[in-house]
Amino acid sequence: MRSERIFIIGFMFSGKSVHGNNLARAMDRLFVDTDNLLSEREGLSIPEMFEKHGQKWFRKKEKELLRSFLSVDNVVISTGGGTPIYSDNMDWMLSNGTVLYLKMNATDVIERVKNADNVNSRPLLSSIKPENIEREIIEMLSQRTPIYERAHITVSGTSFNAVTVKQAILATWSTHPIL
Repeated sequence: MRSERIFIIGFMFSGKSVHGNNLARAMDRLFVDTDNLLSEREGLSIPEMFEKHGQKWFRKKEKELLRSFLSVDNVVISTGGGTPIYSDNMDWMLSNGTVLYLKMNATDVIERVKNADNVNSRPLLSSIKPENIEREIIEMLSQRTPIYERAHITVSGTSFNAVTVKQAILATWSTHPIL
């Protein structure tokens, strides 16, 4: 089995952390959540980083952290929802590992947001009036989807199965030896 990096991307509330961790266990790999690691390193939550330093600073730190994984093999890396969107992060991930997109439609994302206790931990949602959240999610998702869809593999974020995804990754590696 390859010893490369697997990057999990997708919109907020798509299950990147949970599914990434499940996939890492199924593939006997280390799991890293970039948002959690960045929070740990900076000693601040993601909203606190946005508030204290701004989004531009956060995206710079996010990019630096992402690049630090170049020397790490046998790892599944769950990225923040905006990671592929900013800088040249998507191109970099596509060139330095296998990118797996957890696809979610707007209706399912909105439902998860409505049922979530941690909406305020999402800086891009916390400043939006509740009556505008649905519209903003639809707009952000439509803007981000073309970038997310550049991933090597796309799977459903609502019916994720780690064993099936592992098989899809192995099949992709066998048919695309340069990935």
